[in-house]
Amino acid sequence: MKDTKLLEQLGDTKLKWPKGLRKYIYNETLYKTTNECTTYYVNTLEIWRKRLLMRTFAFCVPKGVDRPFDMGIQEVCRRLEGEKEVLLCQIENRSMGGRTVYFTETGKWITRKERSSYYAWYTGGKSNWWFFDYDMFDYKEWMNKLEMPFCGYDSPNYVYKIPFFQYVELYKKYPKIELLAKGGMWKLITGARYLNLKGKSFEQIFKISSCWKKHIKELEISDILLIRKNDIHTMNELNYFKKASSRNLKYIKKYFNSKTINYVNKFSDNFPFSEYNDYLRMAEEMGCQMERNRVLFPKDLHEAHDHMLNHYQEVKDKEVNEGIEKTAKKLMKYKFNSDGLFIVPAMNNKELINESRVLDHCVRTYASRVSKGETGILFIRKKEEPETPFVTLELKGKRVVQVRGYKNNVHNPLDQSVIDFVHKWEQEFRLEGF
Repeated sequence: MKDTKLLEQLGDTKLKWPKGLRKYIYNETLYKTTNECTTYYVNTLEIWRKRLLMRTFAFCVPKGVDRPFDMGIQEVCRRLEGEKEVLLCQIENRSMGGRTVYFTETGKWITRKERSSYYAWYTGGKSNWWFFDYDMFDYKEWMNKLEMPFCGYDSPNYVYKIPFFQYVELYKKYPKIELLAKGGMWKLITGARYLNLKGKSFEQIFKISSCWKKHIKELEISDILLIRKNDIHTMNELNYFKKASSRNLKYIKKYFNSKTINYVNKFSDNFPFSEYNDYLRMAEEMGCQMERNRVLFPKDLHEAHDHMLNHYQEVKDKEVNEGIEKTAKKLMKYKFNSDGLFIVPAMNNKELINESRVLDHCVRTYASRVSKGETGILFIRKKEEPETPFVTLELKGKRVVQVRGYKNNVHNPLDQSVIDFVHKWEQEFRLEGF
């Protein structure tokens, strides 16, 4: 549930510091041995408007002062149960610089109503603002206060604990996460929404085959979602799909079958996933019979990949050249000559590459767009040097997009004769843009 008005009221409310905060920092933290100017955080709990509220206080020992005197303490975050955002004050993320706290003289929370030279509170993403240094509360006491003494948070099988506040929010939505905590399935707690905790059997609760019972404590919620989506039945298959998913290798996942794992295992731990995915992509685009094992599982993957790549490039180059030639035929009507210059369309990819190399610009990268008819490239040449690249022109429809000479005319502007020639050419064929 989200109550923007309530969150705004919390932001503009002056709350007293938790009793014993400074004493806790002096006596219970390692401030005596912390680095000077290093910031640490203390979390506290209280009830506000019948909801659990976690407040976070930053503390720092300034450089060159005696401890504990002049220690900076600043309230920086308020996290209210059930809200999708947190409130932040006097703190920001500075990309590579990490979090930065701006300590004030009093360390108090700053509301938007105050006239101050400091920064008032603002909202931030809930998942990005957790603080893990110190908790100034006994979670067992709070389990009783919140009437959830059997929630499983203190179970010896609950190895890795998420923040208590986060657990409370989840527990109130899904009370049966206590069974996950007590059963050692702590990795699945944060993904409770994906489980049917009202189910009676393993299959009903986790929505996967019972063959995964022996591995359930090893699985994370992302594993379960992957198992469901791809109907996976073994750890080997799961590890395969995890690697493929983490690298976004969609063709590897697409052509997975019962023989895939054995094929992968032949390579030991050094299976070239990216190369295999690239090979399958090209094989599909080339119209190979993907249902055949000799296509899916070549004996020498590296050799098969290189062979497929050569064939693929030949076919693609042929397709690109055919497309460029088709576009050129449409542009032939714009051939023109005047005052020692003439203009003709590019006929193939080789010409684009040569133009790019001699004039040191990027027209070679336009091959695909020219081939598809998305744009047109024409060459302006001198009559006495018809084979030597001079100026390149892009035409899109009836509009001249750009006219480029050596190094895109960065150092030397286009010669006036070229400018006059292009203007005459535009007038001749009712074009525009230059």
